[in-house]
Amino acid sequence: MKFQSFVFLKLFLLFSLYLLLSFTSFLFTWKVDQDKISNGWSVLFTNPDIKVENWVGKLGAILSYTFIHNGFGIASFLIIPILFAIGF
Repeated sequence: MKFQSFVFLKLFLLFSLYLLLSFTSFLFTWKVDQDKISNGWSVLFTNPDIKVENWVGKLGAILSYTFIHNGFGIASFLIIPILFAIGF
């Protein structure tokens, strides 16, 4: 296996773990983060005074909000084993 493909596959693995933490945290912190995220991602990232409770930070809050709230709902968790299997 080439080094580039090895690194690319491991990035899938790490991204799946990142999503797992982000989605799991969303289940516990969505009420606190909802108003902060609804202002838009540009406001969230450019304002350092906004703090989110998501375990993996602002990017995790945006990703989980997009996938779970605006996207596929709780079925978004099914994306994680697919990405993990690709990376493994």
